[in-house]
Amino acid sequence: MRLRSVKLNNRHFAVCQNIQRCGVVLLAILTLTFGFPLIASASGLPYHSVTFAQNSNPADQVIASQTANTATSLTSFASLIPPFSNTGYLFNGWNTQANGGGSSYADGATYDFSSSTVLYAMWVSPFRTVTFGQN
Repeated sequence: MRLRSVKLNNRHFAVCQNIQRCGVVLLAILTLTFGFPLIASASGLPYHSVTFAQNSNPADQVIASQTANTATSLTSFASLIPPFSNTGYLFNGWNTQANGGGSSYADGATYDFSSSTVLYAMWVSPFRTVTFGQN
């Protein structure tokens, strides 16, 4: 494994010919240099993000995100960090519009990550209203 340093805008970057052999080392060096991991795509495809929105209260904007550059299963609802909740309702999948009028995605569905999007949690009440009439 051979790393070479390249200077750009007074910053040093590590360059590696074989990403499989030095990917972990490269990620560690970039994390130490910049304080956060920088992700580069070996496939050359750009990375895009899916932002998950809790969609339960406009004043409480709880979100989580997932980033990839190839078709990938979406993070399951139960695995989101921070966890989502909506008191009195059950999670019922995702939609590209907060009102449910867009494209729907099941929990854990595959997303192609060819573009970034926001997926809003859809909530349903577990209760049904029963109206009794007089005899």
